Amino acid sequence: MNYTRYFPDYDPATLPAIPSNWIDASWKHDVCPAFSVSGLLIYVDFADPADREYPECQRYSVQFNSGIREGEPHLLETDNWQSVLEFVDNFSFAESSDAAQG
Repeated sequence: MNYTRYFPDYDPATLPAIPSNWIDASWKHDVCPAFSVSGLLIYVDFADPADREYPECQRYSVQFNSGIREGEPHLLETDNWQSVLEFVDNFSFAESSDAAQG
């Protein structure tokens, strides 16, 4: 797991249940662990806002995984993990529906 190497202070007990098809895409220059799936990059910040680089930000954010991390627009920012899972599922469904129609 990359996140344990790059974020040794991140308590694994606070990490939500990551779906098995998500890939740990954490990188040493990010501010928190990140996971990749279906062309998306999902950041999972520290549970305690005081431990975050940007305490005012919400814990979870989703953006396109374009390879350019800095400055990419966020598609979703939330403190609700279920909202993240639903967003990713709906994105994946829409993506596969578009492919089937094309």
